[in-house]
Amino acid sequence: MNFHLTDIPERDKKPRENGLTMVMDKGLSTRQAEDLIETCGELVDIVKLGFGTSLVSSNIAEKVKLYRRAGFKVYFGGTLFEAFLVRGMFDEYCRLLDKYKVDCAEVSDGSITISHDLKCEYISLLSKNYTVLSEVGSKEAGIIIHPNKWIKMMQTELDAGSWKVIAEARESGNVGIYRPSGKAHVALVNKILNKIPGEKILWEAPQKSQQVWFIKLLGANVNLGNIAPEEVIPLETLRLGVRGDTFFQFLQQDSTPIKVEKPQMGEKPNKKAQKNEKVTKNGTKMKEITAKNFKKLVDSGEPYQLIDVREEYEYEISNIGGELIPMGEVLYNLDKVARDKKVIVHCRSGARSANIIQALEDRHGFENLYNLKGGILAYADEVDQTVAKY
Repeated sequence: MNFHLTDIPERDKKPRENGLTMVMDKGLSTRQAEDLIETCGELVDIVKLGFGTSLVSSNIAEKVKLYRRAGFKVYFGGTLFEAFLVRGMFDEYCRLLDKYKVDCAEVSDGSITISHDLKCEYISLLSKNYTVLSEVGSKEAGIIIHPNKWIKMMQTELDAGSWKVIAEARESGNVGIYRPSGKAHVALVNKILNKIPGEKILWEAPQKSQQVWFIKLLGANVNLGNIAPEEVIPLETLRLGVRGDTFFQFLQQDSTPIKVEKPQMGEKPNKKAQKNEKVTKNGTKMKEITAKNFKKLVDSGEPYQLIDVREEYEYEISNIGGELIPMGEVLYNLDKVARDKKVIVHCRSGARSANIIQALEDRHGFENLYNLKGGILAYADEVDQTVAKY
């Protein structure tokens, strides 16, 4: 990194097993490949020569040399594997890998129909000489695979020799683990993660919103694939929390902005003024409400608004009836935040809600906001033990 910032998540060093970024090369020129290496070579781990583009690209051998010299793993898209397989040309496919000195292979069955046992046989066979990535999930929109089947296929393919299993989404990001709208199948992803180690899964996430969702779910070192070359650096800023969508994700609770009086000429800064308190620009301390006092507010019948700034997957785990506006979306939905009554803002533990209250008060003049102290965890401990903790 070019300079130091506090509260930046630590990224695994290359060569790494976690936090992988897989780039989709759909026909880059040699010069573009060189530019990719120059501008963000330290951020890229894998390059996929997408679907069947290798058949018609004229610079494959040179690009593979460039990528491998830069320390990238390189492989042909799974569609090309299937194109050879359906023509009875598996041996020719292996010779192709050797010809171009490609030491990785993707095994998929998104375009052809083969038994899963046969797919695993190909994985096992290829894994003797190559690093294998295998893709799980349908490429067809509207095809829903039961979570238990996803889990079984992933585990079986890992057992057969896959280095990573790829969760299907296509380059469009609207099939497989995603709905046609591009939003993740939350329950499916969570069920998969309950059984399959996250570091073994490469999540295809071509859309920024999908990248944001997985980073918020699994942290900076989540494996993400089908990233466009021009999106590698923007993705890294999401991973590090220096882009608006994940800006507050990795800040510690005590990292909220503080008011520091400007020292007069010849005077030293007042250390007491630098005490890390949650205060607004006008110097007023942020208002908080305990879980027990919030319960009293609810019982009193006084009008109020409860806003939950967690993520959708967290809301599905447990909630206390608040209006869900994820933290990254609050500043774009100011019209949804009341100004004529008390507004209680909460998250899991109180850190994210404190940060967003700070922003709303400092930038938009809100004076009616209260942070639920300790968040939903405190509410579960002090008010309602039936609320699930996570």
